[in-house]
Amino acid sequence: MKKTFYFIALLVAIGGVGAEVYLLNKKAQEPVVNVIVDTGTLREYATVPEFELTDRDGSRVTDKDLKGKVWLANFIYTTCPDTCPKLSRRMANLQQKILETGKDRVRIVSFSVDPDHDTPEILAGYAKALGASGQWHFLTGPGDQLHRVARVGFLTGFAKAPGTSKDVVHSEKIAIVDHKGVVRRYYNGVEPDEDPQILEDLKTLLKEANP
Repeated sequence: MKKTFYFIALLVAIGGVGAEVYLLNKKAQEPVVNVIVDTGTLREYATVPEFELTDRDGSRVTDKDLKGKVWLANFIYTTCPDTCPKLSRRMANLQQKILETGKDRVRIVSFSVDPDHDTPEILAGYAKALGASGQWHFLTGPGDQLHRVARVGFLTGFAKAPGTSKDVVHSEKIAIVDHKGVVRRYYNGVEPDEDPQILEDLKTLLKEANP
């Protein structure tokens, strides 16, 4: 059972054709995997569920705080040795263009996949090193909530690597979420080639929010 879950999580972290993600459902206590492949266009994947998490400054952030905003989301942890630094630098390089496009109507949200280690204080230091603006949230909190957000809202997941490693296997995708809290598209998190498409989709979703 555990080996199966780690294998699934590894597939999600590596990715595949387009932006592959998975949804774990329970049936007779066994995981069922439904792989969704991004069609290359904006579509409705899933709705981010209710959550109440803690930001890097200790403030509470809920799903309702993001309603009406268009936001980019990713999953990271501060001790990640490889993928997360690339992913976070990518977001840092994008943030000025993202915020200029939508001003106060856009947000960036990074969810920690290692909440036992990533306290608000640690996330604050991580955010400072990236030059993150106040419109970039770094969220931590109860593990069950973070797993639910990843699984139900973003159709992905994360898990501790097997053995003695402290690594966490997780998706490297960036997701764009519309003003209703619906995930609309996924992008490769470490390759900058899709930056123009992210900005184009951002403008499209902002127009949907305010036609």
